[in-house]
Amino acid sequence: MKTDARLKNWISVNLPENCPNVCISFEREIADIQIKQFGAKPLYGFGNKKEDWLPIEVFITYGGWLAPGQRIQETQADHSRTI
Repeated sequence: MKTDARLKNWISVNLPENCPNVCISFEREIADIQIKQFGAKPLYGFGNKKEDWLPIEVFITYGGWLAPGQRIQETQADHSRTI
């Protein structure tokens, strides 16, 4: 299947309501750890087939508990700019 060039380099997924967090992993092993150890749920990429136009595999999980030290650093940086 030929993919329109405008559709390359991004993924759009609908997040469940009240989604507390999202984890984007580029290795299945890391995504599986998010699910097994931190209670996350699979959202994207778990069908065992990489999209042809993606340069790497992408796995998205949501919910569960954030792993220690995994808070969004950009958010922290944004707050420091306003102080």
